[in-house]
Amino acid sequence: MSEGQDFDLFYAKERARQAEAAHKAKEEALNRTKARATSLLGWAITLTTASVAAAMQGKCKSAASVAAFGFFATSVLCAKVLYSTKAQILLQPPARFDGIMREGDEKTELGFYRAFSEFAEEVDTANDTAITKDQKTMRLAWIVGCATPAAAALFAFGAWLIGCGRSA
Repeated sequence: MSEGQDFDLFYAKERARQAEAAHKAKEEALNRTKARATSLLGWAITLTTASVAAAMQGKCKSAASVAAFGFFATSVLCAKVLYSTKAQILLQPPARFDGIMREGDEKTELGFYRAFSEFAEEVDTANDTAITKDQKTMRLAWIVGCATPAAAALFAFGAWLIGCGRSA
């Protein structure tokens, strides 16, 4: 092999290695997002249940109803994140392995590594869309979950001001 061919092979192998590392990092990011959704979902369901109970029994139901709605919305957003994400895997079973090589690809080690890194780039581009969507939904869930107590407190204070909190 000439010096240029050695570099081309090294470069193709390095691209494939970097593609695998990038895919692993994205997979870990998706798993962290889903773990956060699982954690927040537990809290949101508990707080939704408590808020509904308070709304059913309390004198001033508006604040508890706002809290119930906010925590329910948080639960729905978390469930959406946890619902099956359409992410593709990089590793291929033997039966589909030949699909990495396309018509016209060079049938050499260099050609394989080039084809694999192109395949990996296509997989990651598709996965980026799904992961970004889940992360945006998770951010919204946190915003709604964190804003809900403040909104409920404002409703409770407003109700108190207009007399809901005064005794008869």
